[in-house]
Amino acid sequence: MLTQHRLKFLFEYKPRKGIFIRRFDVLPYRKGDVAGTISGPEGRRSVQITVDGNACRAGRLAILYMIGRYPKHLVTFKNGDSTDIRWSNLLEVDRSQKMMRVRSRRKDRSKGVYRMDSRIPGRPPRWRALIHKKKKRFDLGRFATKIEAQAAYDAAAKQLHGSFAAR
Repeated sequence: MLTQHRLKFLFEYKPRKGIFIRRFDVLPYRKGDVAGTISGPEGRRSVQITVDGNACRAGRLAILYMIGRYPKHLVTFKNGDSTDIRWSNLLEVDRSQKMMRVRSRRKDRSKGVYRMDSRIPGRPPRWRALIHKKKKRFDLGRFATKIEAQAAYDAAAKQLHGSFAAR
């Protein structure tokens, strides 16, 4: 397993610029070259660096370099750009926190709010608000309007996830 000592021996990390610089010639790379390549499908790109024959994500390496341990959970990026590995942009989060940072893909941008059609003809639909935390689902209740349900979700998200709550 890669250690902080080995990583610092092979590379120099520039936290303000978010780059790793090679300290030695390792064919086909030269000493002083910026390490890493951008890989992955559009929208999920990341910087990967090959270290001792293993491809590693640069954000995880930056945390190892700076703190001395691998991240316990996931690494996400404050500005949403996964190719920006400046130290000030890196954030270690658990899966629940990462999912909170994901914006809704719905057209109306609502998150955690679902329409419940009434089985009684002529009765208006009601709205249900749900939120998840560490694989547990919390039912926030049923509401007469979508706005009320969204307000309940937003309040619960702020309470459960703090600064990670995204809208």
